Amino acid sequence: MEDYKVFELKEIKEQICRHAATQMGKDSIMNEEVVFEYLRINRYQKRSKDMLDMVIHFGELPFGGIRDITQTVRRATMDGVLTPYELVGVADQLDAAKNMVKHVSGLDREYENLKDILSSIVTHDKITAQIRPCFSPSNEIVDNASPKLKSIRTSIRQAESSISSAMERFLQAHSSQLMEHVVVYRNERSAACIKASEKNSIKGIIHGESMSGQSVYIEPECVIGLNNQLQSLKYQEGKEIERILYELSQLVKGIADDLLANNDTFTLLDNLHAKAVYGKVRNGCMPTFTKDNSVLYIKNAAHPLIDEDKVVRNTIRLDEGKRVLLITGPNTGGKTVNLKIIGLFVLLSYMGVPLPCDEAVIGFYDRVFVDLGDEQSIVTSLSTFAVHLSKLAEICTKATASSLVLIDEFGSGTDPKEGESLAIAVLNHLRSLGTTTIVTTHYGRLKLYGRKHKDILMSQVEFDMETLAPTYRFIMGSTGQSNALDIAARFGIPKGIVSDAWHIKRTAMSEEEQLNTKLESLVNENESLKYTLKQELEKVRAKEEALDKKLSEFETQKQQMKVKAEEELAEYIEEKKLEAEEIIEVLQKSTTLKQHEITALKTQLKNIGEVEKKVEKPSNKHELTEGDFVHIIPLGKIGEIVKINKNRGEAQVLLHGTKMKISLDSLRFSHMPKPDLKPKQSVSFKRPASVSMECNLIGMHVDEALVTMEKYLDDALLGGLKSVRIIHGHGTGALRSAVHEKLKRTKFVDSYRLGGAGEGGVGATVVTFKGK
Repeated sequence: MEDYKVFELKEIKEQICRHAATQMGKDSIMNEEVVFEYLRINRYQKRSKDMLDMVIHFGELPFGGIRDITQTVRRATMDGVLTPYELVGVADQLDAAKNMVKHVSGLDREYENLKDILSSIVTHDKITAQIRPCFSPSNEIVDNASPKLKSIRTSIRQAESSISSAMERFLQAHSSQLMEHVVVYRNERSAACIKASEKNSIKGIIHGESMSGQSVYIEPECVIGLNNQLQSLKYQEGKEIERILYELSQLVKGIADDLLANNDTFTLLDNLHAKAVYGKVRNGCMPTFTKDNSVLYIKNAAHPLIDEDKVVRNTIRLDEGKRVLLITGPNTGGKTVNLKIIGLFVLLSYMGVPLPCDEAVIGFYDRVFVDLGDEQSIVTSLSTFAVHLSKLAEICTKATASSLVLIDEFGSGTDPKEGESLAIAVLNHLRSLGTTTIVTTHYGRLKLYGRKHKDILMSQVEFDMETLAPTYRFIMGSTGQSNALDIAARFGIPKGIVSDAWHIKRTAMSEEEQLNTKLESLVNENESLKYTLKQELEKVRAKEEALDKKLSEFETQKQQMKVKAEEELAEYIEEKKLEAEEIIEVLQKSTTLKQHEITALKTQLKNIGEVEKKVEKPSNKHELTEGDFVHIIPLGKIGEIVKINKNRGEAQVLLHGTKMKISLDSLRFSHMPKPDLKPKQSVSFKRPASVSMECNLIGMHVDEALVTMEKYLDDALLGGLKSVRIIHGHGTGALRSAVHEKLKRTKFVDSYRLGGAGEGGVGATVVTFKGK
């Protein structure tokens, strides 16, 4: 397999691994090799594209609880007894599988290219339900793992309690013979620390002596039987735990194939998922993959190892009919970086990694050949040029029409004339094969060679002579100079030396080369002007878009304000209408008002609502100003303009002492209204002479009580009372409920509550009228 370390592929993989959720996913990424098989690459592309879309629209997949259980499962298949930690790991894996299936099934979009992977995840809820209850959160087997284990552990606790009591009695009884008043444990049995001089006076089993020989550890005779019983119980406990673990391990063995398959599925998913998250973070895209290797297009590409705030994005394009891209320009200008971007992006795309660019079209290559950098070998005694020659030999003998060849500083490391000649000869060979070839060079003859052939596309990396710094801008269709003499002068080389160098250079140049240099200068100047013009045009377009956006926002706001004003107007009319209805409702219950007068008021009220429906958009020939009298179309009234807001398209109009905001479209200029000299008809009603502050309903039926209360409330309202008290008594509560229900539906009642202390308590209700 080709070594692609020159592209720093390992460093890119490490970046991707930061987004992997599992160790097996990270290992999968780091061990992944580039394949050059069309069907596999195409499958990677489609899967990665679906995963990127899923991560962008639905967030990251739930990988919690997943770890590599391969060795655990394999041990179970060989009838091994798994540890609690291993069994809990299996349960975690099964729960993770369930969560993954649930998450994916909840998506409102299907991903055909991931369907075979996601559908292969197997769940075993019954197995999980058998494993989980047996272990505590700290992975210890619990008493309820089996009835027998629970019984044994209960007996163990009883035995330990009996031993503790017996030992305490022994210590109390033999305190003078003790070295220390503590219980010690030797060989997992309880013992006492006895003075060496007293060891023969104590009956029991000696388990040893202290280092000093002054103490002897004796298991008293009184606890020997209890200790024996405890040891027996612990042995039984161990055997029962082993049985439980073995049975659970056999359950794992029964689903071993499913577990191993899930393990592989999670590894593949984590691999794809990490790449997708990496692509999302870097605003990357999946390239369009084509079998046609004559097309290569990468738009606004950024090298992933360069700081995003500093990287210069470039567009690289090799269209059909162009098989060679020749990159020229000064040292440190970015030629090698652009060469690496091309090779790196091809390799990453073949691995299904989203590319940090806006758009890309990548062809299928059967292999990528690369000759980059100074790789002088001390071990093999090869010079830099010899290393280049060995790589060129491999390229010339193994490259095909479907290969991609990348060569940095083509023909360097030897005599320039011979190097140029060799480079041209190798290019002739590769062009005859139809190999896609991208090379960087300083050689003038190679530039001339490139211009003479239509299948070679020239390009350069820009260098700013004013600042002596590379711009890293990649310019297609032109060639660049090395600019060594200009840079030398800027760095303080004496002018005489630099001038002499220019003279020597011009003398050595043929007439064709001199003309070509002038042409290059003019072309580069033209390209620079085109780039500047393009930037200025983009700025202008950006300003136009910003202005269009602001204009659109203004129109939207204007329309919203218009709608709001109309809504406020409609709301105002409705409010007045409700107020009028409330008054009419009160007046209807008055015996002093004639029916035809009430009918006249209702007709007038109805006309107010119908006027709004007949509103027509007026055209104001007269420009409205503050102080003008206007006809308010929706109301059919004359008002005076107090203030105009042309930006919002509305005016503040004074009507009958009330200020309201109305759309300018709903106003028409009007002359000052003439005073109404006709005597106005008036409607009068008689206020009640005096109204009591309370109404007593006790003893009345509900229907009678409600009629009485309704009449009383009308009188109280007309009498100017702000609040009254309705006395309904305690009783069954039926009358109180009916009273409250009626008050709830009475429009001029603001609120009501049960009486407090001194107000009748729950046997009375205090009513408050609206302020209007």
